[in-house]
Amino acid sequence: MALPSSGPLSIGDIRNEQVNNGGFASSYSLRQLSSNAGKSTPDAISEFYGYSAGFLYKYDGLTLVSSTTPFCEAVMKNRVLTIRRFTIYIVDNSCNPITSHPNYTFTVSITSNNSGGRNENITINNGSSSNYTTYVAIDACDTNNQETVTITNSDGLTQCSL
Repeated sequence: MALPSSGPLSIGDIRNEQVNNGGFASSYSLRQLSSNAGKSTPDAISEFYGYSAGFLYKYDGLTLVSSTTPFCEAVMKNRVLTIRRFTIYIVDNSCNPITSHPNYTFTVSITSNNSGGRNENITINNGSSSNYTTYVAIDACDTNNQETVTITNSDGLTQCSL
């Protein structure tokens, strides 16, 4: 739940928002609270009007990387796979990627109509990275690009939509 957009606002209110909705460690330091929120100095309580510590996620879909590379020719008899890149991001409430966030875990299942694809567990850790990228091989017989992406998020995040 976001902080109010006007009226009384305290460091305790900001701390509670970050601990309860953002998964941050408890702190009553305005500098630490501002840092958690991605705000730079000088720090002010007024910067937190309307602030929400909750995070979202978004993903870039399945981006074509290669559709012509034979995979393991001797075994697969020159079978051609479509290789796609998939990236999931942790973002703020404006859908901008961020780096300061709790660790989040997702299960991503990517399948095609012709049984290519995979399941992958993804953990995005707090720190310098706010995204995770993986590569997926889809059976080249799926010429209609009918891949399906299913994301299961075990940490309560919702998908960002613009």
